[in-house]
Amino acid sequence: MLQTWKDSVDTMADIMNEISQTSAASAQVFEDMRIKRERLIGHKENLIKKQKSLLNAIKTLDIEKDRLKNATKDQQANRNFVKQTAIPYIELEKKSYYSTICTHHDTVRVCRENCGLSYEPSLNLAHFGHCRCGMNQHLHSYEIPVSRNKTIPEIIEDKKAALDLATEAVNSISTQVDRLSSARDQYQKDVNDVRDGLLARIRESKQICTHFNLAEEMASTIGKLRQEAKIASDRNAKREFNNTAGAIEALLQQLR
Repeated sequence: MLQTWKDSVDTMADIMNEISQTSAASAQVFEDMRIKRERLIGHKENLIKKQKSLLNAIKTLDIEKDRLKNATKDQQANRNFVKQTAIPYIELEKKSYYSTICTHHDTVRVCRENCGLSYEPSLNLAHFGHCRCGMNQHLHSYEIPVSRNKTIPEIIEDKKAALDLATEAVNSISTQVDRLSSARDQYQKDVNDVRDGLLARIRESKQICTHFNLAEEMASTIGKLRQEAKIASDRNAKREFNNTAGAIEALLQQLR
């Protein structure tokens, strides 16, 4: 009888010890589940916010890229701001023969080219019949004035001003595009981290508690993502929200 009582006491002690250990383990599991769920909720709240930041950056970047494209076109259109202008001028050209030159007019001009005149001791005004000027206004010369055109570059001021303005815009917008590209890449990384973290927390929660209703937990988030996709006017935004919702739904289906 005494031995039976002692065995009963030992058995009860073992049972209480098991209960104590199980309670401690259960408490730890419950605490782990609480932490995982809090992290899950945090990722849920951040996900849409991060995605909106990413999409705003993408939209702004696209606008700046269009501005850069237009500024580059203006730059190319006004790059040729110099035109060639022909300026008339008179040049003396030396010949192998004499010509009669008249100096009575505002400009020196040829009265008779290659006139073939020779010295005459008597006055002979018939030689100068072309211009009717006196003998004293004429001379013989191997050099005759010749009209020529000289081409010189001339700056088109309005095109030059447009080029300067376009070049300034290209430089400024290029800097802005580089800055926005870096911001876009960082936002994309943030979204990927939050999305991957959310999916990881879903898996961890399911491992800790197989009966945890993840579908119900994530229903509101999936609904928000689908709603954002509906109201988004940008095609990239629609795709981003729908892809995220689809990834969550696919994981939940896999864990069922």
